Amino acid sequence: MIRQEPLRAFARGMHQDVMVGLSGLDDLAELLLSGLTPAEERAFRDWLRKALQTLTPAEMKGMLNRASPAIGFSSGGAYSLLRTAADQLGLP
Repeated sequence: MIRQEPLRAFARGMHQDVMVGLSGLDDLAELLLSGLTPAEERAFRDWLRKALQTLTPAEMKGMLNRASPAIGFSSGGAYSLLRTAADQLGLP
C-alpha cells in the first residue's frame, strides 16, 4: 500500500476556493508544490513516481479526495493534477 502522508502535504493547500485567481491545473500544481518544504518535495516526488506507475486514475482520485476532502476530484481530474505536478517536477 502506498503511504498517503506525502500526498497530504501536497494537498494541504487545497480548499473550496483554491481555483479563484488561478487559470488552470498548471497554476494549481505550481501553487501546491510551492507549499512543500524540500523534504516534503522529495517525499512527494518519490510518492508520485510510484503512484503514477502503480495506481489507476480511480485509485488516485480516492487518495486525493481523502487527502483533501474540501475538493471532490473526478478520476480524470485527479490524474491530470498529479500528472501536471509530475511534469513540473521533471518526472517521466
